[in-house]
Amino acid sequence: MSIRLSSANLAGINAETKSAISDAWLGADIGAEMANLTKYQIMMQAGTSALNNANHSAQSVLSLFK
Repeated sequence: MSIRLSSANLAGINAETKSAISDAWLGADIGAEMANLTKYQIMMQAGTSALNNANHSAQSVLSLFK
């Protein structure tokens, strides 16, 4: 009986270890993806701002011809 209980405990420990390892991998991937998301959001905002500035400059030049 004690051998079966020890085997069951060992199987439970192994399952918990495997689960913790997979959680660590998934957590690392989520962190990397969040970093990429932030990077691309900043790049998109910078591009939008640059486009807005260029558009504003062109409108200023065109207003001189009026």
